[in-house]
Amino acid sequence: MKEGKKKKHIISTFDCEKIIEQLNNVLKNKSYMPNKKNMALIPSSIKKEYLEVIEKYFLTNVIKINKFLKKEYLPHCLKEGGLYYLPNGKKNYQYLINSYTTLNNLTAEKIHKLGLSEVNRINIELENIKNKLGFNGSLKQFKEYMKKSPENYYKSPTETMNAYKDMRSEINKTIMPTYFNEKISHNYEIKAIPKYMSDYSTGAYYRMASYDNSRKGVFYLDTNNLKSNQKYETLVLSLHEGNPGHHYQLTHSIDNKIPKFFLYIMHNTAYIEGWGLYCESFVDKDDLLNYYGRLNYEIMRAVRLVVDTGIHHYGWSYKKAYDYYDKYCLSSKKETQNAILRYIANPGQALGYKIGEMFIMNLRDDFLKKNNDIKAFHNHFLKYGALPLCLM
Repeated sequence: MKEGKKKKHIISTFDCEKIIEQLNNVLKNKSYMPNKKNMALIPSSIKKEYLEVIEKYFLTNVIKINKFLKKEYLPHCLKEGGLYYLPNGKKNYQYLINSYTTLNNLTAEKIHKLGLSEVNRINIELENIKNKLGFNGSLKQFKEYMKKSPENYYKSPTETMNAYKDMRSEINKTIMPTYFNEKISHNYEIKAIPKYMSDYSTGAYYRMASYDNSRKGVFYLDTNNLKSNQKYETLVLSLHEGNPGHHYQLTHSIDNKIPKFFLYIMHNTAYIEGWGLYCESFVDKDDLLNYYGRLNYEIMRAVRLVVDTGIHHYGWSYKKAYDYYDKYCLSSKKETQNAILRYIANPGQALGYKIGEMFIMNLRDDFLKKNNDIKAFHNHFLKYGALPLCLM
């Protein structure tokens, strides 16, 4: 970090302030400490030493780096984020585009144009749904209406959890046998995101099973903030995180003994997240509310193509990126802020979702021209695990 200060190779003020805020919370909440149940499992003979080690080696250094960030690093941070503002920034960004998309034929300009085109296409589809539902007003007014309507939200964490469990059963009964014929070893569990993580995590995420399946795959859901879960997003989120999305794909790899390095060392975002987004396409277009939920997620992934390239290739300001994202995405102020900070801090990662999905759809369409069997396509695609798309 000190070397970075000298060479002007330094992160943005936005990201540095967020890191400081997170470290402050670690210190305040003591989230590094075991809970009572786990503390009781530590043998009394080492408990004193255990706590001393945390104090000496972990806590002391967290305090040290937090103080350094506040006093020495933050004052030198960039006013705007993005590789555009760093030495060799555009060149580094192209490297990350190749790395995250696992393709070698995409430039930032191409991706930016593709994003603009997809945002426009999806926006037209959203407009059609608004008209079919008989709403008189603009698309923005319709989105606000949907966002504010109490009937679109669950009333309690228990109701939220039960709805997602019911949806899991419904998907396994209907969608899975229609599009897939290979079974996996176990169903996914659904658990609430720990409360202390709610402010910094997305509304949902998936944790892969262990390689020996002794720990099952888990779909984590934010039940602390009821406003983060609209009813019409239950199906699309379940398809992405659970079956046939992340859980099915990753458990399929484990069950078929795909080598460990594919699962633990290589992380082909475009394959894995592209697959998750592709699985959202199993929502029936005639089911207007659920299809509306699906399009809201899809347009967010298309907006990412525009915003990520805007920030790192075209030098967009935080405000310009925020305003563009806010114009099209159904997110709270906090969610939008976290999204933009994520794209600033992790250049290129967010491109994999939409690029991967479109790649899979094109591959599927080519396959079905020669062999009209969607189940066979899915078997072939999943057979070798999360490969780079250039190999697929």
